[in-house]
Amino acid sequence: MSQRTTVLRLYRTMIGLIQCMTEAEPRQSALRSARSEFKLHKTESNPEKINQLVAKAESKISFLRMTVPRRGRHFGTSGHFVQTPDGDIVSYDTQMAATVSALKDNRITEEQLERHKRLLRRQYFMDRDKPLRPESPAGKNYKIGPF
Repeated sequence: MSQRTTVLRLYRTMIGLIQCMTEAEPRQSALRSARSEFKLHKTESNPEKINQLVAKAESKISFLRMTVPRRGRHFGTSGHFVQTPDGDIVSYDTQMAATVSALKDNRITEEQLERHKRLLRRQYFMDRDKPLRPESPAGKNYKIGPF
């Protein structure tokens, strides 16, 4: 990848992460700072200096990834909410929405839903009490492989 492509990718990533910051004032100052820093070094031609600046930008991006909450167009800011009979508003995912819809329309019963959940747990080996490897009659685990 060329240096220009690398720098543009870093710039876009940094701006995107900064825009996901929650507080408005630090976000605006960070945007101004990042844009001015990239503009200041736009005409840099020394490859060693460019490599140092790229390393510095990658360091800032890794810090932003640790501190900025995951949200925005890549992380899905929208959600599904329902109002419970008590009047509380709760969030739930689309799979739960389909289940609630099916229950309301009487397409499935509570017993069928419980059976479905039980079968899914069994299919994906969830909630297992047994060990993964069977034990030999002598009480030792079977050896697997030629060792």
